[in-house]
Amino acid sequence: EECEWLSIGAGYTGLSAARRLAQLHPDQKIIIIDSQLAGEGASGRNSGYLVDTTLNDGFTSNKDLENYKKKTDIYQLGIKVVKKFIKEHQVYCDWNESGKYFASSKIEDKKILENFSNTLSKLGFEHSLFGKKELNEKLGTSFYNIGLYTKGGILLHPGKLVRAMVDA
Repeated sequence: EECEWLSIGAGYTGLSAARRLAQLHPDQKIIIIDSQLAGEGASGRNSGYLVDTTLNDGFTSNKDLENYKKKTDIYQLGIKVVKKFIKEHQVYCDWNESGKYFASSKIEDKKILENFSNTLSKLGFEHSLFGKKELNEKLGTSFYNIGLYTKGGILLHPGKLVRAMVDA
């Protein structure tokens, strides 16, 4: 086979790169190869969360905070791009704007989640810190002692999304 572009890997990155190349160069041939059937690799079997934030254990400088802000900007852009793709191609992948809980059964993790809450506050992220009683009411289990909820996490079916990306 001959082509102008070869994308190695039919995961999110390879499929997204091939899609963008197709938009930029509609008359050029693009081949996507993978060692297995598209959608059956790690991208199609991951946990299915698109996250707006990731847990950290606090920062030592404003530079660290700026770097974290850049990461969250990338996460939010990723969610926006996936949402646009789903709408444009009418993809049913069990999209659920459920938010995300970061929870722990360990009392000693309270400081980590409090630091995370402070970081999110500095960056203007809507979030809530919960104790054992509130988590039990929200999650239906008394296992966790401390938890933090962020609003922007998305739950979806990763296999359905990857297969839709292949089809598109």
